[in-house]
Amino acid sequence: MSTAASRSGMRFRVLCCALAAALSLSACAGASDEADGAKALATLVPAAGVEVEDLLPEYFEEARLALEARCKAIGLSAEVSYDAEKVCYSVRAASESEAVPAEFLAQLNRTASFSVTEDNAGQTVLLDEADLEAVSLVENGGRYQLNLTLTDEAKARWAEATRRLVGQETYVWLDHALFARPVISAEVTDGSLVLSPFSTGSQAAGMAAALAAPLPFRLEITLSES
Repeated sequence: MSTAASRSGMRFRVLCCALAAALSLSACAGASDEADGAKALATLVPAAGVEVEDLLPEYFEEARLALEARCKAIGLSAEVSYDAEKVCYSVRAASESEAVPAEFLAQLNRTASFSVTEDNAGQTVLLDEADLEAVSLVENGGRYQLNLTLTDEAKARWAEATRRLVGQETYVWLDHALFARPVISAEVTDGSLVLSPFSTGSQAAGMAAALAAPLPFRLEITLSES
């Protein structure tokens, strides 16, 4: 096959993926609008370029569970359902009175990275996103913070590291950018960390949602009209 024909075929495939995602999202949104019960908040479908037929069957349930965890991380009581025929997810509030800012919901499909390092070059990693057991978003007087809970294995490792580094700076990285340079004041034995402050609630919500549970594949999101 010629290079021109190969490129043409690739463009056609990408276009088909994008069109399929758009049609699936539209159908899923329609189904959510027609369903009884709590109000629909958002619908998500595999992003353009994701080869759905190549995904393992268990990935779809993993994505549903990840979305549920992300809803919990941003303080939203919601139900997440998956329609295998339409290949789409629906996020519905647990009650009609549930109110969450749209900019928070828009972060549900975000990806992110997290690490704590011993050096300012980000090379000596003490913790990363794989060490997180739970992430929760906390708002206090208009200021937002993330409360992180470590896994048992990471808890022991973090206790040893903080004991060794008392009085020294550590470096917290979010999305590969330096977020904070906290000084370790004492050994941390309870396996907890606090990330603050965030400039906006949506910034904190996006990070909470992304760190709470990784998605096995990329998703596109459309918010339901209120």
